[in-house]
Amino acid sequence: MKAFRFRAERVLEWRTIAANSARGALMRARESVGEAADDVSSAEARCDDSERALRADLDAPIEAGILLRHRNWIDQQRAARAACQ
Repeated sequence: MKAFRFRAERVLEWRTIAANSARGALMRARESVGEAADDVSSAEARCDDSERALRADLDAPIEAGILLRHRNWIDQQRAARAACQ
């Protein structure tokens, strides 16, 4: 008599491989989401810092060049934040 062989063994193997692959992809996606959240919070903190620095400098007389630099710096920080979001 022939030894028993499960007919759908190959399909079961394929499904196991696919499930393992999906688990790996899910883990990588979750890590990416965590990293992206960290990037966004860091960008928001940099925006807040740049605006706070401008307000601190506005308390004293300020030259137009310094004001322009602050505005450009703030715009760069906002652009970086928008790119993260």
